[in-house]
Amino acid sequence: MGNSSARLLLIGLDNAGKSTILARIIDPDFSANGITPTIGFKKDTFSRCGVDFEVLDMSGESKYRDLWQTNAVGNEDNERIEGIIFVVDSSDRMRLRVARSELDMILENRTISHEIPFLFYANKSDVKGACPLEEVQELMELKSLKREYQIISCSGSTGKGVQEGIEWLCRAIALKMESRQK
Repeated sequence: MGNSSARLLLIGLDNAGKSTILARIIDPDFSANGITPTIGFKKDTFSRCGVDFEVLDMSGESKYRDLWQTNAVGNEDNERIEGIIFVVDSSDRMRLRVARSELDMILENRTISHEIPFLFYANKSDVKGACPLEEVQELMELKSLKREYQIISCSGSTGKGVQEGIEWLCRAIALKMESRQK
């Protein structure tokens, strides 16, 4: 029997480090130099925990954020999102509030199942003056979420924490898929 398949949505404000983190997920030994910002969105794939993942890496520029909603609800082929990765720049306190506002819009979308787990990467934790993980969690008001989530302090440039986060999300999705098959 082959692997199951699942779609992930990778979102966050521009310059949060989404594409760098995705490159690290796909190849932990990836050199973080020369990442080009995503325009619109791009698709990538990787496999973990017996699941083949298709990731929609969404641009974080404000003019493209409407695409987050469009892609979060699936498409005409009924390919639904099984998990959401939300990347924030933990070294930019002011934009953490903007990120929370964008998160609220995603959470208010009634077509996004409450069963979808969220992985939050508090990226750029290695930057001097970055918020500690607890402060990111507080500024993003994550304890008020009524869904399964995990927040991981990470550095896309060094790879610290990236694999830990994706392994959690893969396990959460694999368990949900397994329970649906019963």
